[in-house]
Amino acid sequence: MAASATLREIRYVWFDQDDTLYSFRDTMHRALSTCLPIIHEHFPQTRETLGVAEMVQVRTDISERAERAGLDLVQTRREAFRETLLRYARHDRRLDDLLVTTYYETLRGQIWPFPDTPGCLRELTARGYVLGILSDGMSLVEELEIGDFFRHRVYAHDTGLSKPEPAIFEHAMSLAGAAPEECLLVGDNCICDVVGARDAGWTGVWLNRESRLWDTEAEPPELIATSLAELPELIAKLNTA
Repeated sequence: MAASATLREIRYVWFDQDDTLYSFRDTMHRALSTCLPIIHEHFPQTRETLGVAEMVQVRTDISERAERAGLDLVQTRREAFRETLLRYARHDRRLDDLLVTTYYETLRGQIWPFPDTPGCLRELTARGYVLGILSDGMSLVEELEIGDFFRHRVYAHDTGLSKPEPAIFEHAMSLAGAAPEECLLVGDNCICDVVGARDAGWTGVWLNRESRLWDTEAEPPELIATSLAELPELIAKLNTA
């Protein structure tokens, strides 16, 4: 783990939410698994062909189109269900409504933080850091029962801003009354979290739990953590460098 060469005084520690504080991938799969029997019940011909993996792929396939159309996350999920039904059967708006409701009710009820999340947040709070959420998703942190740790929360779903664009980092700093050199963002995404933070003048920490390769041509991160448990000491070293 390399040390930053830039003198910083980190006071504000921001967290990406999905796949940083909890596994969004696993939670999404659980929510889609609850929706799948509803589709099978309405359209029995899909029982042998449609599974969760394809539903995930449909959502990925429409992402760019949904972004160009300015759809929010709920609207994009609805469009993914619509596209799925059209591939196999027919569009039914009432069924769309049921699937979206079921999906988000299940999603909110099936979120569990990574084992290293609560301890990291407690330790950072005890050391006097101000914690915040900076997420391209929607507010789910309350369901993790860790919401009280975060003084500031910035979500793409609420603001219409997203990482790695500078505007969302500027919004976060304005909300907190912070300067760039006081802010650190930890997250799992190479571009959105690490490069976005760096371009905004923040310190970026790449949370790489699974020993993934750096998958962008941008300059590799100076700071890498394999667990949130490493974060308090990493920040302490930055502030005493």
